[in-house]
Amino acid sequence: MTIKPEFRLYQPADRAEIETMVLALYAEDSFGQPMTTQKIQQTIAVLSSQPDRGEILIFTVEQQVVGYAMLIFYWSNEYGGDIIFIDELYIKAAWRNRGIGKRFFEYVIACDRENRKAIQLEVTPLNQKGLDFFQKQGFHFLSNTSLIKKL
Repeated sequence: MTIKPEFRLYQPADRAEIETMVLALYAEDSFGQPMTTQKIQQTIAVLSSQPDRGEILIFTVEQQVVGYAMLIFYWSNEYGGDIIFIDELYIKAAWRNRGIGKRFFEYVIACDRENRKAIQLEVTPLNQKGLDFFQKQGFHFLSNTSLIKKL
């Protein structure tokens, strides 16, 4: 059976579903900062009111929510334009390995009306399946190491 996922922007009716999926992502892949519903609600508020900063995409199959992605847009001097940073990408376990992730990347590339220059993402060090998948989609390691300092 061929899966035909659809991708749409977050709507307020998706709030409970998004919260559940985000918390599931962080429960499965707990490397990094702890997640709270307050952080999720703040992200929803910012991206809903400031769409130039990013967007939340909802993945559906036959109108059933099966995943989401949070895309953040930022300018890069190095690349000479905007980069799409995939801050989070999650597909529910029952829907994995069915081509939805691949179709998501095809969708992002095909729908880029802003002519962005690159797509960037991070993978936790122990997520070998994720790393393998992203490399199959054409992603490669940067020569730079990413650092962060919490404020």
